[in-house]
Amino acid sequence: MAKPAVPAYLGQNFSDAPPGHRFTLYGTFWEPDQNWQRVKNIAPADLKRDFGSLTPQNQQLRNALRDRQAHVAAALSEAVWRIEAQSIAPFVTGTGIEHPLENGMAFLNSYGLPYLPASGVKGVVRRAAEELASGDWGDPQGWDKPAIDALFGKETESGDTETERTRGALIFWDVFPKCDRLAVDIMNSHHGDYYQGNTPPTDCGQPIPIFFLTVPENSQFTFHVQCDRSRLPGDRLADRWRTLLAAAFTHAFDWLGFGAKTAVGYGAMRRTKMDTTSGQGATPDGTNKSVAAAPETGPLRWENVALSWTKGNHKLYSTSAQGKAFVSGKEGVDLREKLSAEQRSQLDRGRAITVTLMVERIGGDNWRITGIV
Repeated sequence: MAKPAVPAYLGQNFSDAPPGHRFTLYGTFWEPDQNWQRVKNIAPADLKRDFGSLTPQNQQLRNALRDRQAHVAAALSEAVWRIEAQSIAPFVTGTGIEHPLENGMAFLNSYGLPYLPASGVKGVVRRAAEELASGDWGDPQGWDKPAIDALFGKETESGDTETERTRGALIFWDVFPKCDRLAVDIMNSHHGDYYQGNTPPTDCGQPIPIFFLTVPENSQFTFHVQCDRSRLPGDRLADRWRTLLAAAFTHAFDWLGFGAKTAVGYGAMRRTKMDTTSGQGATPDGTNKSVAAAPETGPLRWENVALSWTKGNHKLYSTSAQGKAFVSGKEGVDLREKLSAEQRSQLDRGRAITVTLMVERIGGDNWRITGIV
């Protein structure tokens, strides 16, 4: 029977510990009868049971951290800008952290709670600002190279000893998602032998499921950005940094996403509320006049598209000229049950069926299937 690799005097029951501590310190990944070797296969039910729940005490701790941030932001008044968002896809970060399950997850070690590090927020928002400043996305909405250097800091290329690096005026805070549980997702490597250099890729390769933890969709994220006005050059940005941030976050929500695996739809978010402490362009409904309208996100209707089914992860997926749409897990199973018996039979045989879908944008060219008409 698998056990945590801890001294006996600590006991074996860590159900009250925060999920991050259970996942990193007290995980039941080891076989004591086999010289403490790693357990080879962890079922998704075991992951969800052992590491997926946040006890009431864990939730109180998380809420206390969020409240502390809110009080500090209120004390700093106009020096802090806040925006609230809701995830519309699973969120994951820290998958590259070494872990017995091959895929780690970022937890704030002191508290054992999942979080989005401030450095990750800054990187995404800077990327959004650079894309807007490039002009390739239409109106740059005020972003240019001097504004990026002033707010985020001046970076230098590798080997550049002439350009002076500078610190930006913006200070990003860690983000603690508000959720009551963690979810389990899956990656299926169908060509393991090929990746290891043993054989060419073939359709007869055996998939190897790899399970990992995520923060489920519909979780609440509150972003805080602090501005050190003493580092702003002159008055040009003093009254515009909030407006610029609003544009960059909007672009990040619509096209980039936060955390890992954003290229396949993870980390997509939807803005729910923006701070209106700044009078520049703010309207009573919490929007900002200077922020361009976001691209259409749905729900949209895709007529006569091919729909396929992957049994292993219960995934329905379709591709159209507008991008890729998919849904998996329990939602995928529930939507599939709305199909006729003949349609389900076709899907089970690996054949695509023609349907009309209702979809909403996750981010970039990725869409979530919300209904089958």
